[in-house]
Amino acid sequence: MSPPPMEDKGRPLPDAAVQNKRLAEYHDATKKMAGARSLYLADFFDLVGRSELRDLTDNSLHFTDDGYRRTAGVFARALGLSDDGGYSESLEPLRQAVRKKNELYF
Repeated sequence: MSPPPMEDKGRPLPDAAVQNKRLAEYHDATKKMAGARSLYLADFFDLVGRSELRDLTDNSLHFTDDGYRRTAGVFARALGLSDDGGYSESLEPLRQAVRKKNELYF
């Protein structure tokens, strides 16, 4: 899976264009390697970068809770799944369990 591009949230945060250029090189190399090995690449970098979605992060890099909800459909598409459902309130107990696990182990 490729990382999403950074959002430019203005200064004093780093210029996202510089980092996105580096991420694009990483993305391209990963895509090439996946192709050479006949592996699937969940291309989040390209899908989020081409989308109309904005204000997904609070620090240019890490999604907010709302950012995760709003990118759920894009994430599903990156995995080759239908994005019909996207975020669903019925998945909230699972999301909370994952968050608790992350707090305990990361």
